[in-house]
Amino acid sequence: MKMRYPSVVLSALCVAAPLLGQGERLMPGDRFSERVAGFSWYSPAAASLGSIANRRVYLTGLRTERLFVAAGPFALGYTMELVPLAIVERTGGNTEQCRRNPDWLTFTCRYDRSARVSVGAGGSPAGFKLYFNRGQLTRFYAAGGAGALIFSSDVPVEDSRRANFTFEYGVGMERSGVTVGYKFHHISNGGTRRLNPGLDANIFYVGMVSRRRPASGTN
Repeated sequence: MKMRYPSVVLSALCVAAPLLGQGERLMPGDRFSERVAGFSWYSPAAASLGSIANRRVYLTGLRTERLFVAAGPFALGYTMELVPLAIVERTGGNTEQCRRNPDWLTFTCRYDRSARVSVGAGGSPAGFKLYFNRGQLTRFYAAGGAGALIFSSDVPVEDSRRANFTFEYGVGMERSGVTVGYKFHHISNGGTRRLNPGLDANIFYVGMVSRRRPASGTN
């Protein structure tokens, strides 16, 4: 799945939104708690930012959200997420991998001796969630965030780094306290080591959402 796919999915969801019934309208000050788990069965090496393949990524998340603006059918919220468990699994063998050198004429090759399974945790303290039909029973949204993860071994390859930066963006839907969606997720050390190959993942997730309205007369 390439990076252009979320926009296609989002367009289809917005067209379908008016057909899915009316719900309680989202308002500024509304707060949400979300618990999600997702996975990616492969790494699209060279499809976008990352260059490492043969990886599976598993993510859990505990997210809080507060809506701070609403206008027409739209509502925008700020999100913070704790990632209590992240797993990167190497699915391939110790195969030789090559990357192009800065001169664009030569390559450097090495065997992939990274850990078979690396376990980590972290969070995304800076995120957003934009709802496109805040008055519908089934609500569609786009979301994104940035943060960091610390792993038990170097990720995504040996001699890269245990501590990595992350960013993600994607689309999803909520109905009756259940959320499902897709997000593009990127892990890299941001150039803090000489070796910075990057790891991309197409994460499909499912979770539970609870909503708390502000007290009457307050935001």
